[in-house]
Amino acid sequence: MFFTISYTITYKTIDRGIIEIFGPMGLSSIIEKKAFAISKLQSGYLYHYTFLMLLGLTILLGMRQFWLLVYSNFDFKVLYLLF
Repeated sequence: MFFTISYTITYKTIDRGIIEIFGPMGLSSIIEKKAFAISKLQSGYLYHYTFLMLLGLTILLGMRQFWLLVYSNFDFKVLYLLF
């Protein structure tokens, strides 16, 4: 009785269930699925890649300018009050 319960709970539920889902096997399967989905987005046209690089650079520089604008007017004492 004890061995049956411990086999069911510890081995099947914890070892084979939770650890495999959140462990290396689960992580590798999630990465594989996401990589396959991203690879389907590739078109092979040079102007698509150029547009994405230009868009990414514009967003990156825009975020930098936004941070510089916010940083000069932001009071960090508010963060201390939140924590």
